[in-house]
Amino acid sequence: SAVSLRQTEVTATDAGEVVETALEANKMVQKGDVLLKLEDRSERLALEIAEANRDQAQDTVTRYEELRRNGNAVVTDVTLSEARVALRLAEANVGLAQVALDDRTIKAPISGRLGLSDVSVGDRVVSGETIVTIDDTTSLLATFEVPERSIGLLAEGKPVLVSTPAYAGRIFEGKVTAFDSRLDSVTRSATVKAEIENPDGLL
Repeated sequence: SAVSLRQTEVTATDAGEVVETALEANKMVQKGDVLLKLEDRSERLALEIAEANRDQAQDTVTRYEELRRNGNAVVTDVTLSEARVALRLAEANVGLAQVALDDRTIKAPISGRLGLSDVSVGDRVVSGETIVTIDDTTSLLATFEVPERSIGLLAEGKPVLVSTPAYAGRIFEGKVTAFDSRLDSVTRSATVKAEIENPDGLL
């Protein structure tokens, strides 16, 4: 049997109502493609508030610095330092608001093929819920058993030839990537894993 060398379950990082999806089964996606969007009005408003506070803090720092350059003694070093700290905090709040907004858009973490998904527009998802699976089938990991008498043939990088009834007469090449250090006590065989290149997606 074989599985995708790279595979992942895409989960919701936040809870909310689904307003847009692109979860067509067997569709090829690239890393970073948008898969799903959640309703984000509150997050957008929070970002606007954070940006307004940042702009206000920036104006205060700019005004204080201008007064200091003109020799105004009213603005002390402490006052200017506090204004700069307030600006840094305001900028950090903008960053947090932006992260919260970004979390409302779920993107593909890897390139690959989408699996089946039951999520559709109007559904409500919860944090941690699995939305869809993605399999990168350009490389597969095949698992098979080797009898005790053939253990001496095993080595990392050793070429292997793989066939399947789906493509009778066709041979696919791979290489050993790992094998168990122990024999199964019943079958007297060792489990071996081999990587098979599958750029055309035939397997």
